Amino acid sequence: MKQKKKIKIAIMYDQESWADYFGQFYDVEISDKPDYVLCESSTALKCVYQYDCIRIIRHGENLRPDFNLFDYAIGFDKMQFGDRYLYYPLYMSYGIDLEKALHKHELSDEFYRGKTRFCNYVVSNGGASSLVRDQMFDLLNKMYKRVDSGGKHRNNLPDGQPVKDKLEFQKKYKFSLAFENSFYKGYTTEKLIQAFAAGTIPVYWGNPDVAEEFNERSFINCHAFDSFKEVIDFIKKVDQREDLYMEMVRQPIINDNGMIPQMLKSDYLESFFCNIFDQPLEKALRRTNANDGWGSFAERDAKRFYEFEHSPFMRLADKINRKFGHGQS
Repeated sequence: MKQKKKIKIAIMYDQESWADYFGQFYDVEISDKPDYVLCESSTALKCVYQYDCIRIIRHGENLRPDFNLFDYAIGFDKMQFGDRYLYYPLYMSYGIDLEKALHKHELSDEFYRGKTRFCNYVVSNGGASSLVRDQMFDLLNKMYKRVDSGGKHRNNLPDGQPVKDKLEFQKKYKFSLAFENSFYKGYTTEKLIQAFAAGTIPVYWGNPDVAEEFNERSFINCHAFDSFKEVIDFIKKVDQREDLYMEMVRQPIINDNGMIPQMLKSDYLESFFCNIFDQPLEKALRRTNANDGWGSFAERDAKRFYEFEHSPFMRLADKINRKFGHGQS
């Protein structure tokens, strides 16, 4: 049996899951003095501040990677950048939900016909990110039927408490409002597939190109309509006609000619990481060298900004922000 190559790595989010994944191919040592570091959007600046090794960032938010600071990146944009970037939207990381979603059209007629509730809305935080989805929530409540809001934001359940199990909550409903935090081509998160996984029809907004990957006959794509009023008129039609409703829930969720079948292959993500780890360290370095002029500027500015973000003033501002619920989810 071939001995696994040892990699020394720091993992700044979901450490156990990533360590288990890498452990399939390598002898993984979690280290304070790593050769590689893996971070996400929320830990990007800390990563640059703390580690000068080979940096890999996985963006789960609607952000673009800075290749002056990171050697490799995974994100939402359908772009090519040598061996330094991989298109792998966030929903691909939700393996259990994705597996359920891929098979939702195989569920029994009894399951779908037994749904007793109309539509749900599960949002954790308000703020500017909720303006569009709140607009749809209010319009659908006003123009047609009550929408049950089970998150922390705009909760209208009898006990006023956020649901503990989103999947079990959504399973009771025919429709789910599945709106992203922002409008951007390619930016599709877990919200769409979680609605599918629960056996609901997602009412989706966020990525205008979502139909490139997902079968538009299986969900209600707000981007295919001229207004939310038209969307609501279509929701009414599907809700009131069992034949249309059953036709939609019986549709598979993906387009066979999109990227999802390719991304589902086991070697898609594996090849990206193996390319990084199998090279000699000195050859795996891709970002602008921190010792040259432009590289040192980028590193210096990022580290100074990190120090500012963690100043007493910014800690106070963050407490105020969290208190008034201007996060995103």
